[in-house]
Amino acid sequence: MNKTVPSLDQLQSALGVYILHGQTEIVSHIAAQGGLGVQDRLNIYHTAYRLRLLEVLQDHFAKTHAYMGDDFFESEARAYIESHPPAEDNLRYYGQSWPQWLSKRYPQDTDMADLSRLEWALRSAFDAADAPVLAFADVADLTPAEWDQLGFELAPGTDVLTFSHDIIPLWMALSQDTAPAPVSALVHDVMVWRQGWQPHFRSLASEEAHAIRCLLSGQSFSFACAQALAALNEADATAMASKWLQLWMSEQLLAGIISNGILNTDSSPTSTPSFFD
Repeated sequence: MNKTVPSLDQLQSALGVYILHGQTEIVSHIAAQGGLGVQDRLNIYHTAYRLRLLEVLQDHFAKTHAYMGDDFFESEARAYIESHPPAEDNLRYYGQSWPQWLSKRYPQDTDMADLSRLEWALRSAFDAADAPVLAFADVADLTPAEWDQLGFELAPGTDVLTFSHDIIPLWMALSQDTAPAPVSALVHDVMVWRQGWQPHFRSLASEEAHAIRCLLSGQSFSFACAQALAALNEADATAMASKWLQLWMSEQLLAGIISNGILNTDSSPTSTPSFFD
């Protein structure tokens, strides 16, 4: 009885199943040769696949790797690889769920997850699409009515993250190859964006974080300021909103004007900062 010869697609699929799961259906279709046996030859692919993914995680999360140490990081990365095969053809995106995975495995040690979230956000900002930079001249001639409605498009890749630990001193210590101090618990917001070719991050006060989140969700600048600065009197709110605008432009955070910013009139305060008048 003739043995059925599998198609190329079937062979490739069987090899993929072996590499991912160790199932040996492919073994019977591999010809024996001199030198290494069939199983040893297959194991080269099985091992190389995992080593490549380990290298990807070490590159994507270099500071988390340094913080966790070689042995601990490799042990966790190998466990992650077994349960999270790549979902994209491009390995640039491999590891996206690593921070969440770490957080679930070590809920009492979320400093590791916070650090890896920051690394992923910075990498995402670096790879984000190019965009123009809004200049002061672009808003100089806007009328009060236009100010009252406009929103701002933020630089692609901009994100505001909430961390449960004081991550920035940890990041700085790792960047300088110095031993980090114990990481203290601290709930705070950090903005990540790209300025020129370089991703940046900085801590945000809760009011600024609220305003930027409003802009990211498509709300108007007027609404964002009114929501974030509702506790201030009108003069102080105006001064702070103006300060934010100057700061964001200097940081190249603003990429364009949205002429019809979305106003959430159901929850909007009755007044907005007076610099629109």
